[in-house]
Amino acid sequence: NDLFDLDGIIVSSPTFTHYDYLKKLRNYKGYLLIEKPIVSKKEQSKKLLKYPENWRKKTLINYNFNHSVLFYELKKILKIKKFGKPVNVLISTNHGLAFKKNNNWRFEEKKCRGVGEMNTCHFIKFATDLFGEIDKFSRYENNYAKNNLKKNFDTINLSLITKKKVFVNIFNSYATPFMNYMKIFFTNCIVLYDGEKLTIHYPRDVFDKNNRYKFPPKIKVK
Repeated sequence: NDLFDLDGIIVSSPTFTHYDYLKKLRNYKGYLLIEKPIVSKKEQSKKLLKYPENWRKKTLINYNFNHSVLFYELKKILKIKKFGKPVNVLISTNHGLAFKKNNNWRFEEKKCRGVGEMNTCHFIKFATDLFGEIDKFSRYENNYAKNNLKKNFDTINLSLITKKKVFVNIFNSYATPFMNYMKIFFTNCIVLYDGEKLTIHYPRDVFDKNNRYKFPPKIKVK
């Protein structure tokens, strides 16, 4: 009850516990910051959408990747007409957590669906905020580590088509070597991100001495 006197509350517990806390906080008047994703189950999400509008306006889900330098830089790039329209987005962030000896709730089947729930949700939010809401999608998941303690999905490949006709492919894994990578094809440029720097390659129509297309020159590094 002491929490109800606070201006703001952070809910950063394991995802499967969020809903019970949020039921207790339904009448809370302050600000809420909730670790992503907000809940694990679809029916819980539907119930939260029925909470008072003022409660929802004062609640923020911690999709912190959407407050990154990369996100804001891409928003600027999308407004540059000479680069053309976005066509295809490839996102891959991976590391070998599933092969580490330590175990936690993220690998317990009854508590978490796995890498898709914990990691891919970031990039769904990232992609839809930049390239439009989802129109169609297909999802493939597997467990490659085959650890007796870690039985849920450690790898996911998610393919989306947005309502703006942008193709998005997201590959996330807890069972491969580390990589943080993004490539975006526009009709007249390519944007690459390697986890440390972003480069823009422009324009499309660049030719070699035999008049064949070649990779566009680098015009910006950030």
